[in-house]
Amino acid sequence: EWARRRAAILDGMQAVMGPLPPPVAEPPECRVLDEVDCGTYVRTLLTYTVDAGPPVPAYLLVPKRTATPGTRVPAVLCLHPTDHDIGHDVVVGLGGRANRAYAAELAARGCVTLAP
Repeated sequence: EWARRRAAILDGMQAVMGPLPPPVAEPPECRVLDEVDCGTYVRTLLTYTVDAGPPVPAYLLVPKRTATPGTRVPAVLCLHPTDHDIGHDVVVGLGGRANRAYAAELAARGCVTLAP
């Protein structure tokens, strides 16, 4: 039953968003720009390049408890609101606005977060 339902979900999604790109054989090129210890997690500013496009800046927030090999934790993609001045800074707590730092809050609770 799940296989049929999954296929229907993918078909509906692709009808709205367009076809999924082919799988990528190589991992994206990644460059670390900065790293900050935030107490319970580490906030890393990085860029990654996919295909021939420009580098994408993103914050990766990793809870310190994941440093133990084999530890699995939830991960969340944290998209920012429409703030053209500071973009992804908002969701990691660098935006100066209250109640928008959900990537930082999730990382403090043990989730790995990525905020492009």
